Amino acid sequence: MKLLLTISLFILTNIVFADIWPEPKTQRYFSNNKYFFIEVIPRKIPEKYFNYIDAKHKHKNLKKFKQIDTILTPCTATLYEIKNADTIAIWSRQLINIIAPSYVTVSNDGKFIATFDNWGSMGYGLDVFVVYNNIGDLLKRYKLDDITPFPLNSYQLSISSIWWRGDVTISEASTGIEICFIDKDKNKKCRNYDLTKLKFEDEH
Repeated sequence: MKLLLTISLFILTNIVFADIWPEPKTQRYFSNNKYFFIEVIPRKIPEKYFNYIDAKHKHKNLKKFKQIDTILTPCTATLYEIKNADTIAIWSRQLINIIAPSYVTVSNDGKFIATFDNWGSMGYGLDVFVVYNNIGDLLKRYKLDDITPFPLNSYQLSISSIWWRGDVTISEASTGIEICFIDKDKNKKCRNYDLTKLKFEDEH
């Protein structure tokens, strides 16, 4: 209900534009120093999965489906360290994103991973901004209204997304992230997030 009210408010106060998201692909995101990278594999849906679900709901014979047709593979990420000529896997974990994050950043020491938004649906949900630690544990997650310096209805809205995010820059010292927000009038505000304290520097 709350989501429907939020969407209704945006429709009343914004010009909504159409958008198209391509099929998500496996992506690699490198730290600034290139010593670490994270490989994100989006959720995989078997070709016959929805046929299987439909048959299951209608109590039809399921024997024609193989086990591979019945299982969704969740979004996963693997952090790698590059040492000399070797690429070493540090950890591999399932992410909380339903499909995949829209963007990921990695600290120079590999101790922090930050993901942003959901593929195909920016600005919505509990994982607009998520912080993971050096073994892939989730440390913090935020909704857009937890972090935005602008009113929610000031952002550009599309059929699928709230287009809020500008540049994201992780510090060379690996201790913080600068997150920039851009409203529909191209106004820009940036906030600095302290990765060691897990809060924004302007929080009291």
